[in-house]
Amino acid sequence: MQAILVGRLGGGHGTLDLEMFSYRRLALHGVTFRTRSTQDKIALVAALRADVDLDSPVLRPLIDGIMPWTEANAAQILMRTNSSLGKIVLAVGDAAAENSNTGNSY
Repeated sequence: MQAILVGRLGGGHGTLDLEMFSYRRLALHGVTFRTRSTQDKIALVAALRADVDLDSPVLRPLIDGIMPWTEANAAQILMRTNSSLGKIVLAVGDAAAENSNTGNSY
């Protein structure tokens, strides 16, 4: 089994249970695109498009709810307390009024 680290938004430091990795015989791989050339990135995107159906509903993000941007602090609390499952979208302008009842009602 493999664990692949992509897009570490929380920073580059954390705690890892090495015993769990050993018991499960996991392999850990880190990926970054910062060191790749533009040509490498173009080739990777082309390979992805050739191998993956990007229109598949399986690849769609899970949206927990849509909140007006004025509720950004409440959205942060939901994320910090793990009270959401999926993305919380902050709507701006007309989209906020149109989507006020979409997803979970907060």
